[in-house]
Parts: sequence; structure tokens; C-alpha cells
Amino acid sequence: MKAVRLGPEDIEAIRQVRLEGLRNHPENFGADYEHEAAQPLEWWLRRMSGGTSFGVWIDGELAGIAVFVRQHEKKHAHQGGIGAVYVRPQHRGRGVGDALMKAALEEAAKHVEHVTLTVTESNAGAIRLYERNGFRVVGRMPASIRVDGKDHDELSMHRRVSSSD
Repeated sequence: MKAVRLGPEDIEAIRQVRLEGLRNHPENFGADYEHEAAQPLEWWLRRMSGGTSFGVWIDGELAGIAVFVRQHEKKHAHQGGIGAVYVRPQHRGRGVGDALMKAALEEAAKHVEHVTLTVTESNAGAIRLYERNGFRVVGRMPASIRVDGKDHDELSMHRRVSSSD
């Protein structure tokens, strides 16, 4: 299984997958479903231009997505982040997440030395995915996300990347 770089022609599929994740698992994302669902296609295209999006297609359906974003400020240019990771339930356990992480990390290694991401503490499957791909917990942000009056802690995870990874 291989993740591919997504382009503007994939924006509607990206939008559908992203909104599915936000709607079904609001505690796992800092973004809000209602806000993003209300945005026009141009907003989605601008958002996409801020990073490198990857996806895995299975039988013509976008099964999952991940985005690598490089920091551009001078003092942070050696760092990047991975976010917006979501694998549709019907495709979980098939290697989609690992393929997405591999592609994002390969892209990161071309541009940065360190990669970070955040994950809700209760999202055990995602934590296992990230640990399997070399990430380690480096911090905790208590009550980082609040959904329906319930607070969720987020973990900050880090890994070093290089062209030899």
C-alpha cells in the first residue's frame, strides 16, 4: 500500500474525508466541524496550499489523509508538523495509517530535522500508529480540547527525521 501526494483536483475527496473525521471524532481534532463544513471550496484550496497532503486510495475511494507542514520562520525552519491525520473506519487495520506516515515522514526528511504532532490522549490507536513510526511523547497539554463540556488532554509527540530515516 502506498500513499500518494494529493493535489487540487482531489480537494472534494479531501474535504469529505476531513469533515467525516471532524464530525465523527470531534475530540480528536482541534478544528471544528461546523466551521470547516461552512467554508467554500476556495478556502479549502488555500488551506491545502499551506502544506503537502497525502492520501491512500482504495478502490477509487480516499481511505485516509495526512498533511506535512514545514515551519518557515527563520528560527523554526528546521521543524515541521504532521496533522489532519484520519483513516476512515472501513479502512483501518489495513496499513493505511502507516502508508500515510511513511509518505509524510519521507517528505519531512527532505526539508526539516524534527517533526511534531499532537494527539488526544484517549486516541490509543493513533498513539500506537505514531509510536510505531518513531514518535515519542514529549509533553501533555491538559484540557487542550473541549467538546460538549468535556475536556480532553492532548499529547505532544516528536521524532527526529533525516534523509536516512
